[in-house]
Amino acid sequence: MSGSSSTSKKAKSEYIPENVLFGRLLLKSGPELVGRLVTKPKFLTLTGYEVSKQIPTFHTNDLCTFKRLRSRNEENFVICPILIDIILMGIRLGAGEETANEIKVALQHTAIDRPELKRTAKALIHVLREEDRSLYQFYSIQKMFVRSGHTIKRNFKILSEGAFYLDIEALNFRDVANAENKINRYVNNRTLSAVEGIVPSGLLSSECKIVIASSAYYWAEWDAEINRAYTNIQTFMCRPNYAVQVEFMHSVASYGYLDCEPLGVRFLQMHLKNKQGALIIALPRNTFGLARLEENIEAVLNVSDKDFKDRRMRIAMPKFVISTTQDWKELLMELGITKLFTEGQAEISDIAGEPFDLHVNHLLQKTVIRVIEDGIETTTVYFPQKMRPIPYVVAEDALDFIVDHPFMFFIKIRKVIVYIGRLVDPSRADEVY
Repeated sequence: MSGSSSTSKKAKSEYIPENVLFGRLLLKSGPELVGRLVTKPKFLTLTGYEVSKQIPTFHTNDLCTFKRLRSRNEENFVICPILIDIILMGIRLGAGEETANEIKVALQHTAIDRPELKRTAKALIHVLREEDRSLYQFYSIQKMFVRSGHTIKRNFKILSEGAFYLDIEALNFRDVANAENKINRYVNNRTLSAVEGIVPSGLLSSECKIVIASSAYYWAEWDAEINRAYTNIQTFMCRPNYAVQVEFMHSVASYGYLDCEPLGVRFLQMHLKNKQGALIIALPRNTFGLARLEENIEAVLNVSDKDFKDRRMRIAMPKFVISTTQDWKELLMELGITKLFTEGQAEISDIAGEPFDLHVNHLLQKTVIRVIEDGIETTTVYFPQKMRPIPYVVAEDALDFIVDHPFMFFIKIRKVIVYIGRLVDPSRADEVY
């Protein structure tokens, strides 16, 4: 993304939303889960941006997403669902009534009329962007590749690029190898070589009509310094009878802490520079309690900044890299968005082509995250080093938080949940698809 409004100004540009939960509240609640975390979902109030209504939180990182990703593998993954929401908001604006209505219902956009879609998307994007790049950097790419020979509507192209940052370009899918290379090259260039191979070999066909690519670059330093001198090798228990030796970061500082016994989870809130964002770790009390925790993901994501208490803590956690490529087509179809992805049923002629002429074959997103001593960065550059054992950090008044078994995490930028993931094996940095 390019350009932004200064956060130093008062009124509109100073707005920071309340905590946002991206997901429907489909609680697996029982008596043990009764409490504030499992009552009502948060809302995103966009009054500062000429949107007077409270917008229900979106669906795309719903429990079904985690269930599907978990069913495919038992390893690490990370996703950036907010970008999918913004893309679908743009498509809804250029879709026919039935196609648009499916998107509206699935995204729980019943309170957002079409004229408000543009303002809502711009408000969401504004919240994520920061003019002072010394605090953090976040920019995204969303691009729609439309089969050559179908007219791209000029009005929608101008609107989508200006409000939704969704670029549109014609592409010859008949030459599959060239189409694959062109999409991969575009994403690689726009993310400063941080994201490679968003289109896996063999995915595209010569019959493709529309392929959408989504990715993002994010960089931020920790608010509390983590000294590399204390990084050493420790044991991380991945699953019963299987553990790995990996690099652990150590720090003694003030962090946000929450112990939620009903969910069987402890939370660690690691603020990023100037508290413009945070990495939140949800660590099961039970070494192998991740599955139960994921079943209650809505309650986990419903944790508010107000729930955390600052504590002096001694933390130890692994450095890690996660790379995930996700085709959202199947997930979104399960949530009721079927016409958009079905030949002869998608009505998106205000975007390109004639009525029922085009449909979306793939909605691809590649997310790469790296967590190290310096902070968080979406890049795959990682150079493990041999570490010598060093003395354990001594701090008698600090509370221990040792991240030595599988956990969930999510990353907020200015209180908005942007990335969500799980770490099962920190020794692996390979691609998950």
